[in-house]
Amino acid sequence: MNHKKIFLLLISGLLSIGSGVILIASDYKNIRDNYIRLYYSFSQQLTPNKISEAEPKDHTPEKLKSDLKMAEEYLRQNSYESVRKALDIYNKVLSFSNEIEITQLAKYGLSYALFRLNDETRSLQILRELKKEKILNPILEEEIQFLLGKILLLRGHEDEGKSILQTLLAKTDSSDLKSRIHVTFGDYYYLKKNYKKAKKSYLIALEYNPDNLHAGINKENLIQKKNFIPFEHDFYDQSIFSKVLEKEARKDTKTKVRKSKENKESKEETKKDIKERIETLNRKFEQSIVLLNRGEITSASNLLIEVEKEANEILLEETQTLKENQRSKLNELLEKVYYHLGELSEKLNQTELAKSYYDKVLENPTINFDQASLVKKGILYFKENQYKQAYRTFKRAIDIDPNGKFVDKAKEWLQETEKILQEQER
Repeated sequence: MNHKKIFLLLISGLLSIGSGVILIASDYKNIRDNYIRLYYSFSQQLTPNKISEAEPKDHTPEKLKSDLKMAEEYLRQNSYESVRKALDIYNKVLSFSNEIEITQLAKYGLSYALFRLNDETRSLQILRELKKEKILNPILEEEIQFLLGKILLLRGHEDEGKSILQTLLAKTDSSDLKSRIHVTFGDYYYLKKNYKKAKKSYLIALEYNPDNLHAGINKENLIQKKNFIPFEHDFYDQSIFSKVLEKEARKDTKTKVRKSKENKESKEETKKDIKERIETLNRKFEQSIVLLNRGEITSASNLLIEVEKEANEILLEETQTLKENQRSKLNELLEKVYYHLGELSEKLNQTELAKSYYDKVLENPTINFDQASLVKKGILYFKENQYKQAYRTFKRAIDIDPNGKFVDKAKEWLQETEKILQEQER
């Protein structure tokens, strides 16, 4: 009897425990379902996009892009600790990113942070790897090439660095980037104690971007003969993330300079030795001067344009095989070609075209015709009654070479322009 009671009590106890477990499980399911409903409701208030899963993600593309912007802010701070924080963020983004564009941005940021920390070996390694990839965003592609060329040029790999930056300068449409490239050349020449070329590079940089603080300060330091200030880490270099993340990538509409040859003669020309091709171009230039002296302006102009095109093709196509003296000869030739095309355009009353050719003289690394081009350009502004622009141009002609061949002419025009400006103010 006692055993039977004990057995019945045991059975009733087990039934009670089982029902309790079922109630707890039921409550848990209700709590979980309520949580999911609340999460959906809250998420839909925050974003218009439908959330496909019940549980939130910590590393969505939006979150990773936000992290990239935060890293950019750290890079703007001039301290070792802030750069280390940026470095950690880039490594974290690379760990979680599944999107190619975000990954490429993070790699670029990592290389830049390493450059800031003077770990140039690892920085160059990442940049070279990126250069081999198909970069989805054209802005990022240009910035990768710029940073790679900049590090190489300023760290002793001069030929490769120059080649990358000159190629980029020829194809980019960005005035800001052109300004930074010329600043980099200015720094390079400054460190080499070639102060005339350094000053020219800074002045060109300011033409493209008058707000380029780096160029402005180092140009003044040159004039006042102060020590060089190495702006290795410009603010401009650090704004790439905002540019790419906040704007749609602009399409690369720049046409390729290299074109397929359409006839047998032009195909054979490309196979010639570079030295022979340069000699041929010089002979064509001399022939154009003969035509010019005869008064055959159209024929001379056409031949000069042909020389310009072929010289630029060699500079871009043979950039890896060109020797430094060959590059210099081509730039010297282009300096003369641009100047004479400017003069020819003036004779044909094509004022804007003339100005553009004089600008090309100023952009060219050779400085032989710079002062003459500035005087010519200033006179064109003067004739158009653009006296303030003329004044600035004549002033620049004097500043660029105070002992130059055309400085007296520049001073005469400057004084004449100044008189007119003073009369206008009365």
